[in-house]
Amino acid sequence: MNVVFKVYWNNPIEMVAEAGTQQLTFEVPLGAIISNPSSGGGTASYPSFTGNAAKVLTVNATEDDVEWTTAVTQVYVDQEIVDLNATLSTSISSKADVNYVDTQDELLQDQINLKADATAVNQVLSTKADLVGGVIPSSQLPSYVDDVLSFPDLVSFPSLGEDGKIYIAEDVNKTYRWGGSSYVEIGGGGVALGETSSTAYRGDRGKIAYYHTLSQGNPHNSTTSDITEGTRLYFTEARVLATALTGFVTTNSTPIVATDNIVTALGKAQGQLNTLGATWVNITTTTGVTVSSKVDIPNTGFQVAKIDGSIWMRGRIRFKTSAKAGEDVFILAQTSLLQDMSWFDPGWLLQRATLYGNGSSITMDFAGSSLFSTLNLFLSSTSSATGTNTTYYLPPTAISRAAN
Repeated sequence: MNVVFKVYWNNPIEMVAEAGTQQLTFEVPLGAIISNPSSGGGTASYPSFTGNAAKVLTVNATEDDVEWTTAVTQVYVDQEIVDLNATLSTSISSKADVNYVDTQDELLQDQINLKADATAVNQVLSTKADLVGGVIPSSQLPSYVDDVLSFPDLVSFPSLGEDGKIYIAEDVNKTYRWGGSSYVEIGGGGVALGETSSTAYRGDRGKIAYYHTLSQGNPHNSTTSDITEGTRLYFTEARVLATALTGFVTTNSTPIVATDNIVTALGKAQGQLNTLGATWVNITTTTGVTVSSKVDIPNTGFQVAKIDGSIWMRGRIRFKTSAKAGEDVFILAQTSLLQDMSWFDPGWLLQRATLYGNGSSITMDFAGSSLFSTLNLFLSSTSSATGTNTTYYLPPTAISRAAN
């Protein structure tokens, strides 16, 4: 920029003559400005210089004299400078300060974010009800919430319903709406909670019942007194003792095993006892036995049995008249008297038996045929003769081993 300072001292010139030659001109008067009296047609008087340093003389307001005034720096701007300033302003305005722009972008983004957050909060709050005294006012509630009518049952509903209202039937715990001509169940026929045939059972109680079914032991501490017997009677000692042995069989004498029931086991035990036990046969009156004529048969009872593999005899013999030594008393010719088995083992000797009675005793010997088809019981040759009407007793006595 071309700046020119012009200083005049008692030689004033008009500014018009300088215009356009410099870009910027400062006029600094350092002395008295001498006007041209001839151009104004009057005379000029000059005030004193004393005390007016740095001031200029100017025409007064009445234009009839001059006076000292504070100097004013006048700036003259060339049109060319104005155009240059406009060009520079335009060029500068089209350029961006990167740091400034970045800073402004961050500030602007923060403002955008805050505005977006505020917008989101406002949107959320716009859907929330306002609490008045801790209660939502009815004006902010849906119409159906504020219009819920409860009745004991469906029959108690008004004959004509209203749109926008909900009707509750308390007996089945179901909700209905007015469909224009009738009440329509809300929920498309869903099942309501309850304890009737048309309701669903409560889940909390169902859970308790389910876990109860999984419990072990006797959670109710029940006894047989709490349960009706029906056709299946309870086990008691008295009933066991009185129970009949239905199906009891004694023909099976095999050993008892752990899988046998009580009836079968008892049957086997009895069968074994039957096999091992004695079956006494009264030879006095048995067919196939010859009795001495001296024996008083009605008052005689003589028996024979197989016990534990041996032949046993017992009983009493009454003689009507005396019998002598060596006389036969009984002759057994039947071979099936002892459970269809032979009378005795031929490898064993027959033994004597002593009979006692009336303070005396007799000895009876036994002899079998070579084929063991008969057995003779006779008085021993060492015995004394028996007395008339004398009874002799024989305790159970083994006389020989039975045949296998």
